[in-house]
Amino acid sequence: MAENERTKTYIYACRVIPPEERDVARAHQRDPVEMHPAEVGGVRQLSVSLTDEGAEAYAGASNLIEIEEETEAHADGWTEDYAELSDEAGAASHPSIPHAEDTAYGRSTWLKGGKCGAGVKVAVLDTALGAASARMLANYIVGHRSWVGGLALSGTNSHGSHCACTALPDKARLLYAAVLKNSGSGGTGGIIEAIHWAVDSGADIINMSLSGNGNEAPYERAIRRARDRGVLVFCAAGNEAEKGNPKRFPGGCNSAVAVAAFDRRTDRRAPFSCHGPHVDIAHSGVSVLSYSAGGTLVRMSGTSQATPNAVWTAASLMAETGKRGDARSGDALLAGLISGARKNGSPITHYGAGIVDGQAAKKALAKLLVPAVHTKPKKPADKPTHMPGKPPGKPRTARKLFPRLEGR
Repeated sequence: MAENERTKTYIYACRVIPPEERDVARAHQRDPVEMHPAEVGGVRQLSVSLTDEGAEAYAGASNLIEIEEETEAHADGWTEDYAELSDEAGAASHPSIPHAEDTAYGRSTWLKGGKCGAGVKVAVLDTALGAASARMLANYIVGHRSWVGGLALSGTNSHGSHCACTALPDKARLLYAAVLKNSGSGGTGGIIEAIHWAVDSGADIINMSLSGNGNEAPYERAIRRARDRGVLVFCAAGNEAEKGNPKRFPGGCNSAVAVAAFDRRTDRRAPFSCHGPHVDIAHSGVSVLSYSAGGTLVRMSGTSQATPNAVWTAASLMAETGKRGDARSGDALLAGLISGARKNGSPITHYGAGIVDGQAAKKALAKLLVPAVHTKPKKPADKPTHMPGKPPGKPRTARKLFPRLEGR
């Protein structure tokens, strides 16, 4: 491939085959990036730069599963107004926001004295943290990477800082991936690679407050791998309800947990929040208070804000119940969130299962985790079939001794 040929970036999934079986498609790629390792016989994803001729060759590769051109995803939240309070010093010891307006919707009220995220790793994939917010979270960050150039901890867009401080319970730990530029957009290749990085780095839950058009299959493959390892992936449903209400990805993927936004002031779906049968749950997403890139308190709105609110509850439940680390635990925790979700009479396509309710989810999960008790009827002691001095009666049968067995 000539250096001056025009190329596009593609996301490519293939079966891993021995080198001697690989065909000519490999000769067309430039700067391939392996998103995660895989053994021969397994499936791996790569980001590759290809000419049109190269893409055609790849489409005919013997080990191809899927290939799609990379698109962009965008942050799904915006700043409303700055709060008067600026408390960088206080935030350093308490980065998450137990704001009075949020307590009724699953914040600190149901976890007083609880573990509040202890031992849980929350991964946030977003714009880079601001330098000030990164200092505030320094004791919580256990890993960080950037896929958009520059450092993951020196951004100017407040979107990532706001989401991270909302999603992180006080005793949890943070894995941070910068996948969106300061402009708020980023390529799907970097986002998908960051999902794999978060899973391989030990994340228990992933927050993606971003969405875009197309590329369902590559996202689904990465998110399915995460779910198979017990990692729940929460994604913003999107803010385009008033622009045709399109299905957005990665939230539209089957394995993702798509989060819609509701307005706590009206107790109804936020007008901007995308909706449809792919939505799983909803949370507060209007005028949510958290920290900006510069360390000041700021209100933001969007499904981007609803998503970390839901993640906060899920991460806290993980710590309370210990349900994390494998697919069965992840599925059980999600079932608790869904079972405990509050209904408000709106169409199911607006909220999925309903509005996240931390206390109800905790109770629902406790019921789901009660082990089934299987008891065997005790064997009756040998007794005479009649009392001495009385005529013998009809021998008692097991059915009469154990009436619960009737009809079985």
